[in-house]
Amino acid sequence: MCEWYRRNYACGHHFTGASEWCYRYSQTQKRCKVVVTQVDYDSSVCKSCMKKSAKTQVPWEHMIDRSKFDPNRDE
Repeated sequence: MCEWYRRNYACGHHFTGASEWCYRYSQTQKRCKVVVTQVDYDSSVCKSCMKKSAKTQVPWEHMIDRSKFDPNRDE
């Protein structure tokens, strides 16, 4: 039987993956029933939530050239 793990993130999402494939899977490429044998807790947020938080405030933000208005820039 394959060994499965579950990673719980701080944002409330989780990820389930195989930590080890069994002999049957290596021969037939058919997955066993998912039985989680290990649970990990991660203090970070998942990649999906990271992408959501990194979104710009407005859809046209990528078109604005802010280098002209940088106060730290020496002229």
